[in-house]
Amino acid sequence: QRGGLEWSRGSLAHLLGNRVYIGETRHRDQHFPGEHAAIVPRELWDQVEAGLADRRLVRRSPRNLNHGNLLGGLLHDGEGRPMRTCSAGKGSRTYHYYATCADAAARNRSKAWRMPAHDLEALAIDGVRALLGNASKIHDATANSGLDQATLSSIIAAAESRAGNTDPLPCRDLIARIDLHNDRVDIAIAMDRLLRAAEVSGVGAPAPYVLSLPIVRLRRGKEVRLIVPGPDGNLQTSPDPALIKLLASAFAARDAIEAATRTRTLGEIASAQGYSLEYFSLLVRLSMLAPDIVAAIHEGRQPPALNRQRLARITNLPIEWSAQRVALGFSQTRS
Repeated sequence: QRGGLEWSRGSLAHLLGNRVYIGETRHRDQHFPGEHAAIVPRELWDQVEAGLADRRLVRRSPRNLNHGNLLGGLLHDGEGRPMRTCSAGKGSRTYHYYATCADAAARNRSKAWRMPAHDLEALAIDGVRALLGNASKIHDATANSGLDQATLSSIIAAAESRAGNTDPLPCRDLIARIDLHNDRVDIAIAMDRLLRAAEVSGVGAPAPYVLSLPIVRLRRGKEVRLIVPGPDGNLQTSPDPALIKLLASAFAARDAIEAATRTRTLGEIASAQGYSLEYFSLLVRLSMLAPDIVAAIHEGRQPPALNRQRLARITNLPIEWSAQRVALGFSQTRS
């Protein structure tokens, strides 16, 4: 047991793979000789590692082999508990999340938080890049440090250099802590690290700058997505490939009917296309969506709650275009 709780499989695997016990230290993905003595013989370590490698899950998709854990060690949920990476699989795909550490969740018996890793990492890095590329905000963040104009100019230049770097690590290295809330993400920027990057010395370390980014957590079935409100307060969406593919199948189904001879039944056409009659009928109905709805989906302007699963399960989709807009959450007026 650890902390009154039984060891989990993941905790035990982490323990067995900790290179500190063989006298090494780690920096990111590299290992170096440490200044401490090993407490586990190297021969035993190699045997254990070989055993773990033999039992390690083999991923079927190369995309699922690694996940960067970009924000590892920085995240805390709305109750101040640390979060770690975890994953869930469905078929050949693996979905990565940041979740409240099991030990911390068990101590206060509150429900664990879980956030999609890709959305959260993109939100944090893009937010830091936007801050670093804004000279006015950098000036405000260092206003209490008593910097002269020349020093401030060098800091702004260093910030702009990091903002223009496509590698996320320079932005990540400036983050001291991230706190998640129901309506926002608070990112504490270590401004003293930015001063060191600009080779500024002899000034007091400025306080961390807290960057607050509004978010909306949107649940789609079992999946949770982070949606960022735009400047006008509306939720920003993007083209959904699965949704667009569904519409493409719908129009292909209608084309198949128009190309078929009059002697063929709908069931025969559906079978020839590889669909059941029920699903083929659904596709044909979706091909009758209003043109402005089709255009909005193609351009990524669909309502945030509309995804492929929801659209494919609507069996009573109205024929009238105005009623379709109401049923699917689009505006009554054409966009």
